[in-house]
Amino acid sequence: LAKLHTTVGVRVGHVQVGGGAPVVVQSMTMTDTADARATAEQCIELAEAGSEMVRVTVNVPEATEEITKFPLFPTSVIPVTKTLIPACKIVLAGV
Repeated sequence: LAKLHTTVGVRVGHVQVGGGAPVVVQSMTMTDTADARATAEQCIELAEAGSEMVRVTVNVPEATEEITKFPLFPTSVIPVTKTLIPACKIVLAGV
């Protein structure tokens, strides 16, 4: 087996990633992220199915408006991370 390099652990919500922590089950939403309600519902479904962390992509200008609704997402149940796609050249003032 190949020797693994040491990583620095970080906390995402209540989940530790890296730094010798166990593997974390992550999922990524497949909804239109400009639809905050559908994306939040899918985050809940993923948590109920066993995901420990959910990633959400912000890849279109409409999604930048909806991202401000993320405090309503179930982050107390499961950490929700936002992946910003720089190719969209979106300016996220105050986010």
